[in-house]
Amino acid sequence: LLIGTGLYTKTFLAIKIYAFGFYVEPEGAASALQAWDGISARKRRKADGFYHDLWSGDFAKSVRWVLCRDVDGEDVAEAFDDVLGPRLKRLSKRTSVEETRKAQRALATFRGYFESELLDGMECTFSWYPGGRLVTQLDGEVVGTVESDNLCRALFACYLDDDPLDDDAKERFASCVERTLRAGATEAAARPQAAAATAGTR
Repeated sequence: LLIGTGLYTKTFLAIKIYAFGFYVEPEGAASALQAWDGISARKRRKADGFYHDLWSGDFAKSVRWVLCRDVDGEDVAEAFDDVLGPRLKRLSKRTSVEETRKAQRALATFRGYFESELLDGMECTFSWYPGGRLVTQLDGEVVGTVESDNLCRALFACYLDDDPLDDDAKERFASCVERTLRAGATEAAARPQAAAATAGTR
C-alpha cells in the first residue's frame, strides 16, 4: 500500500536527486498504528510517537526511488554513510554490542551495492521484512540481502524521524492512518475466507 511520496533534493539550489514512494504491508501497519485510530491528522503530524511507530515497527515496508538524474555510485554510498551513520550510532545506545557490530557489517555490505553509476530514471527499492531483513533491488533485480534490525530502522528513520530527507513528505504520511487501517482490516478479513475456499477444493 502506497502511503505517500516525496522528493529528495540536495544543496541550496534544490537539485532533484530522486523521487520516492513509501509503501507498507497493510495488515502489519494497521496493527502497529492502531493506537492512532481516531486521532486527527493534525495531531499525528505533531506526534513523534506516530512517526516512530511507523518507521520502527517490525512489519514489511519499502521505499522506492526513481532517479531524477545520473548519480555516481560512490556518491550514493557516501550519502548512505552520512545519513545512516549518525542514526546507527544513536540506535546502538539502546541495543547490544552484537547488534551494533552486525549493523556495521550490514552497512558495509549494503553500501557495496552502489559501485556503478545510477542512471536517470533508474528504480531502487529497499524492502524491510520482519526480523530485520533488508532486500535491495536495482531496476527490479535483487542485488543483495542483509540482516540487521538497526540498519533497517536507520534507513527508514531517514524519512520519518526528526531530521527527515523531505519534511513535507513526512507530514503527508500522517494522513495515511485511516486508509491503512481500512486496508489492513480488509486484508485480515480476506485471509480466513481464502483459507476456507482453499480447504473446500481439497
